[in-house]
Amino acid sequence: MDHSMDSTIESVDIRMSRIGVRSPGQQQTIYIPEIIITYTARPQLRQKRNYLMNLTGRFKPADLVGVVICKHFAVIQFRTEWELVSATAEWLASMPARGQVVGFAPGGDGFVVREGHWLSTYDRMGQCTSRRPAETDGTVAPPR
Repeated sequence: MDHSMDSTIESVDIRMSRIGVRSPGQQQTIYIPEIIITYTARPQLRQKRNYLMNLTGRFKPADLVGVVICKHFAVIQFRTEWELVSATAEWLASMPARGQVVGFAPGGDGFVVREGHWLSTYDRMGQCTSRRPAETDGTVAPPR
């Protein structure tokens, strides 16, 4: 049962767990992102941990740029792409790295990214739900 919509995220920690792989004449280090989510409104489960196995070997610790915490999901920002993760620490989707996150959608279940002279709102699956021009001084243009 998915409790992602009744779980409000308080904090998200990402650890890049290291694994050594050896083959004849070659040694390689592979990293697996581990996500640790702490909740505000779930006394029965204060923390959830999960290894994002589908991201194994795709990123190094230096690739991790940051984390954006929305109300019911998080965005793990790597240099080349962003990974969207549910409140239950399950991988949801990938999207290309965009501009700069500048805010959140009403209700906190989306995030707003400034991409050049545009402000785009994305949902928990990385889909653009709205796009509007930004003012040249960095403020938000009124909706049309």
